[in-house]
Order: sequence, then structure tokens, then C-alpha cells
Amino acid sequence: MKYLKRIAALLLAIALLCSLAACGGKTQPEETEAETTAATEPSTTEPETTEPETTEAPTETEPVTTEDELLSGLDLGTIDGNTYTNDTLALRCELGDSWYVYSEAELASLMGVVADSFSDTVIGDAVENSQSVTVFFAMDTTTYGNINITVSKNDLSSLSEENFVALMVPQMKPLLEQSGFEDVTCTEAEFEFAGQNHTGIDITATVQGMTVYERQVYLTVDSCMYVVTVTAYEENGAQPMLDTFTALN
Repeated sequence: MKYLKRIAALLLAIALLCSLAACGGKTQPEETEAETTAATEPSTTEPETTEPETTEAPTETEPVTTEDELLSGLDLGTIDGNTYTNDTLALRCELGDSWYVYSEAELASLMGVVADSFSDTVIGDAVENSQSVTVFFAMDTTTYGNINITVSKNDLSSLSEENFVALMVPQMKPLLEQSGFEDVTCTEAEFEFAGQNHTGIDITATVQGMTVYERQVYLTVDSCMYVVTVTAYEENGAQPMLDTFTALN
């Protein structure tokens, strides 16, 4: 069991590295310009101070709206035996007896979180802080193939699935190479997932002497980005794992 957990930790780290690419690469020059112009305007001081009352009201209402928006679309899903269900994604993953599905406590342990704190509130706070959180992780104990789902804040909701993947592909290779992966190839791919055609990413790389074959699907729901990643250790082994997902009717 110790060896299984060690392998699981490594594979989870691999999957998280890939899904974290979706959170990076954001620059916001417009905000800094607005701040500098706002700082230069108050050079003219007016003795009449009747306006501060109107400026206090908006500052009280803005934070409430922002928090609600950041949490919209968040769903940890439920685990029942070897079945994972996520109503928000309208997906179900049913796995056979050879699979080991991690409980919430084990997910928390893998991610360095106190088991008791693996809750909607804690995960919501993590997502708000632009962290990528694993809500589902399962491993085939015979092949070590694995499936995981991560969720993070979606800052690129205006992009279509195809455009988002096109943006991610060139970022993925250098990110993995910097993390110790070798012979990395990342390509855009078309495949079926839960009865629908999707544009995703195929990744092939070598890490610690193992060749990994990954397939990723990106699903956006309101303010959240879900990344479904399947990792196989034999060629053409990724798609059969994606086929374990079905759509909820």
C-alpha cells in the first residue's frame, strides 16, 4: 500500500502540473494604468465635502457580488464506491473492481490538506485564490493508469473550447520540461467524451524512466474550469479510460 501511495502521489503531481497550465499566463496592464491615472487626478482639492456619502455605498455592495460570481459553478461531486457523480458537469464515472478510488480524506492527504477541512467552503476558498484542487482521483491497481478531475478559477471564460486548447498547447510543453519531463509532445486532439465530441490535448512524455500518455478535456461551468485528465502507460490506453464517463440524462 505504501508503494501504491507513492506512485499515486507522483501521478497526481503529473496531472496537477498539466492542469495548472490553465491558471497561468495572465497579465492585466489595464488595471495598473487606471490606478496611476486615479492617483494623479486628486491634485485639485475642493472644500465642499458632500460627495463622500455616495462613494461609501458602492464599496459595500461590490465584494458580495464578486464572491458569489467566483463560487458559481463549483461542485466537488460525490463518491459512492467506485462511482463518481458530478451533477454540475452532468457526468458519471463508473469503474471496475481493479480500480482504487480515493476518498475525500485520502485526496486531502495527497494534497497536504487536513482531512476534516476538505469541504465546499475550503475548496471554494482555494479556487477563489486561483489554486487548482483535485476533486476526484482513481487508479487502476493493475496498470497504474489513473483518472483525475481538477477544478480551478476560470479566467478565460470568453474563449471557446477550441481557442482555449489552442492557447494551452504551446504553454504545456515548456511547463512540463521545466518540471523534469523529457521528450515532451503536446498536440491538439479531437475525441469523444461522455457522448460528445471535444477538442482536447494529447500529451506524451517521459518522467523518471516512465513514458506517460495523457489525454485532457477542459470543461467550463460559470466561474470554474474543470480539467479531466487520464494517464496511461501504454499507447492508446487513454481513450478507454475516458470512455468510463457517461452523461447524466
